[in-house]
Amino acid sequence: MALPTPTQYRDNVDNLSIGTVTRPAGIASQWVTAIAATQLDDADNAGADIQDPDSEINSTRPVYHIKEGTVGQIRMAYEDAAVGTPPVIQAFGRTNADGKWKRLHNRSNAADMTLQDAAADVTDGTMHYTHPDEDLLTFDLMGCNEVVLAVKTALVGSADATTAYCEIMFF
Repeated sequence: MALPTPTQYRDNVDNLSIGTVTRPAGIASQWVTAIAATQLDDADNAGADIQDPDSEINSTRPVYHIKEGTVGQIRMAYEDAAVGTPPVIQAFGRTNADGKWKRLHNRSNAADMTLQDAAADVTDGTMHYTHPDEDLLTFDLMGCNEVVLAVKTALVGSADATTAYCEIMFF
């Protein structure tokens, strides 16, 4: 038995009363620095979950305004030294600067995203880059068009603590 022919059509864009339309994009952004060198070794809220991104995240951290794309992905760049305690990152999103922040979970539904080094990490000859795992380091933007990252657990016990940084890309 076939489905019936639709008799009502609805253009969801025209029926939005409030909000901002976001569009999926088929192109990935470039990797950009989201947490600068010397900031991965300093937890934003003394190692506790971030409750208020506006007051608990380092004020020099960039807030990214995303025009296209629905997914964010993070990785860590580090030099040759093995990472001792890896940093744990939390992502937050909002819709426009006047929106309220919400926690963005990875595809495994966890708020914490651990940037763990591995022997197979790719390198450009100077820096090594952690594998941006599809489940653990990738998160849906949940309709948000602004994103900021927080350091929940600082990078510890590594010669890279002051040179390692976190990158983000959107697609």
